[in-house]
Amino acid sequence: MNQNTPLRINNNHSYQQYEALLGVFNANRLLVFPPPIINPNIMIGLLNNNTNQRINGCRLLRYFVSLQGQNVSSNIIGLVTSYLWKNANPNEKDDYVNLAAQVNRLIIH
Repeated sequence: MNQNTPLRINNNHSYQQYEALLGVFNANRLLVFPPPIINPNIMIGLLNNNTNQRINGCRLLRYFVSLQGQNVSSNIIGLVTSYLWKNANPNEKDDYVNLAAQVNRLIIH
């Protein structure tokens, strides 16, 4: 495991899942930056937000990461999402934050 590996990965299989999923996004950031779906009306339906909880940009990013990692544990999805979010530039984050704000406006009404 390299020094950038999150501490919460404690076995080789999980580490391999993390590295493989992160590798997908390192090879093609366009899978998640900018958000693949920018229509807030479509996002509401996809997120299945039955509790009407507020959405944030990182949560939207996690949704798109999960689409690429359907056979990966939710822990690994969270770690990859965290890595991508922390390393995203301000413009990439703004796209998600703005989309989340639009989704939240629709949820509230």
